[in-house]
Amino acid sequence: MDETGLIYKKSPNSTYVHETEGRAICGKKQAKDRVTLAVGGNATGQAKLPMVLIGKSRKPRCFKNLRDDQIPVTYRNQAKSWMTQSLFRNLFEKVWAPAIRSHLDEAGLPPRAIL
Repeated sequence: MDETGLIYKKSPNSTYVHETEGRAICGKKQAKDRVTLAVGGNATGQAKLPMVLIGKSRKPRCFKNLRDDQIPVTYRNQAKSWMTQSLFRNLFEKVWAPAIRSHLDEAGLPPRAIL
């Protein structure tokens, strides 16, 4: 499992603008809206963990008219969009461990895995 942070509203620090097009926008405060994405799988790529998206909002507007089973990722909220110990434990027990168990059952493998 690996996690990565995405600051999705931040504009680039510098741009290439031709002198006839004018100047780049400067003096504007950078947006720091962040989400964390957690992904994982095994070495062969056969078993993939469900993706987890961690954001700040309890119920984001983009998911307003959707049920939890219609969203292609597992969404959780946290005040700073970080993976905390309690959030990791919750995801491990409720999302990832059942996914690993079902993969092992479908593949006919013994119920043991290194996580």
